[in-house]
Amino acid sequence: MIFITGLIGIVGLGMFLGIMLWWVQALPLIIIVFVVFALLLYDWIQTLRFGQSGVVANFECEMPHRGTAFQWFFDSDILAWLPLSGNRLSMVWSTQSAYADELVALDAAALATVRNALQVRG
Repeated sequence: MIFITGLIGIVGLGMFLGIMLWWVQALPLIIIVFVVFALLLYDWIQTLRFGQSGVVANFECEMPHRGTAFQWFFDSDILAWLPLSGNRLSMVWSTQSAYADELVALDAAALATVRNALQVRG
């Protein structure tokens, strides 16, 4: 699934960037687009190679986060809570690609429940 989605994303981005470069024809833009495309391709290859994916979700906090970030390390997962403006935080969860696909399919309430269970377990 990740292979197909990544491939579709890379082809789509490549086509869009190709059209933009043909239309604008500016050397600095060409360099920037090439670097962005290379980084995207590198990230996609690393995901296939290591079988790890990241899940990012934003949550509204019940209590103030006071601008503090937290990070937990588990067997094969890394979970981080990064403070955002206001009373919100961004969760970044690095896990096995198959499990990441399951997490992305969850609704917000179910994802929060799984996240809280993992954080309490750690």
